[in-house]
Amino acid sequence: MTNPRRRYLLMGLLSVALIAAIGAAVFFVGRGRQSARPATGAPPTSQVTAPVPGPGATPGGVQTQPAPAQLAAQVYSYLDSRPDLALLLGVEAVRHEAAFGARTSLFNALGVSPHLRAFLRGHTQAVTSVVFGPDGKTLASGSRDSTVRLWDITSRPPVSVSLTGHAAAVTGVAFSPNGRVLASGDESGAVILWDVAAHLPLGAPLAAFTSTVRSLAFSPGGQRLAAGSAEGTIVVWDVAARQPIGPPFKEHKGAVIALAFNPEGKWITSGSDDNKVLLWEVETGQVNYPPFRAPPSPVTSMALNPDGIRMAVSGCERLEISCDKR
Repeated sequence: MTNPRRRYLLMGLLSVALIAAIGAAVFFVGRGRQSARPATGAPPTSQVTAPVPGPGATPGGVQTQPAPAQLAAQVYSYLDSRPDLALLLGVEAVRHEAAFGARTSLFNALGVSPHLRAFLRGHTQAVTSVVFGPDGKTLASGSRDSTVRLWDITSRPPVSVSLTGHAAAVTGVAFSPNGRVLASGDESGAVILWDVAAHLPLGAPLAAFTSTVRSLAFSPGGQRLAAGSAEGTIVVWDVAARQPIGPPFKEHKGAVIALAFNPEGKWITSGSDDNKVLLWEVETGQVNYPPFRAPPSPVTSMALNPDGIRMAVSGCERLEISCDKR
C-alpha cells in the first residue's frame, strides 16, 4: 500500500504548476538531509513518451505523445533521493495533462514536507519578488497588492510588517549591503527607499521611469542604486543625495531584467530580453565592450561571483562568461 505521506507529496508535486494561482503566499524551505543519488540508471529525462494509436494511422503505425502517468510514476521513485528532479517531473506531467490535484493538495503536500519551514501569509495578491537581507534573518517580499512586507523569519510563526507607499504593483526589491535600506520598484516606474529599522520611507518616491521597474541593484558599498526599466533604460542614483549621477544609460532594445555591480562598484553588468549582456562604466554610462555572448533568448537572470571575474547568465540555456574588469 502506498504510504499516505508519499501519496500527498506526489499530489502536491503534480499540482505545483498551479502555484501561480496562489501567489499571495510566500513559503521558504530549509536545508534538508542529504540523500544519495539513485543507485541504478541515469536520471530520466523530463519527457516520457508512450506509443498510442493515432487518428488515421496506418496499420502497425503509432504516434507518440507525452505520458503523464509514466512521469507521475517516476516522481515516486525520486521523492526521497532527488526531490528537485521529482518536482521537475511533476511539473512536466501537469504541463501535458493538468488534471492532477488542486491547490489544497499542494498545500497539504508541502505541509508534510521535511524541507518546508513556514508559510508566509500576508499579501492579498500575487507575490512578485523576494530577497533575503544580509543578516539572513529578514526577508522582504513585494506584491501586486502594492505593498512590501518585511518578515522576521526567526520567529515562529514568522511575523511581518507591511510597508505602504507604492501606487502600483511592486515588481522588485533589493537590500543595501548593510541591510539598513531596502529599495522597491513598481509598475508606475517609481522607486522607494525604506529605512528597514523604522519601517518608513526615506523621503518621497524616486521618479525613475515612465515604465515598469524590472530590476534593482545596490553597489557593494551601498552608495549607488541602479534600476533597470521595461523600456530598456538604466538609471544610477547617488543614494545619499537621492539624485541620478548622470543621464540614463541607453543601449538595450528590450527590458532590463537583471543588474549586477562588480565588487569595486565601478562597472555594472546588465542583462535584457533583447538577448544582450552589456558592461557599463558607472561614472560615464559608457558601454565598455561590445555585447557579451549571451543565451540565444531573452536574459532571465544574472549573477557575478564575489571576485567579479565570472558571471552566470541564464536564458534558455545557462553559461559562464569570463570577464576580468577589476
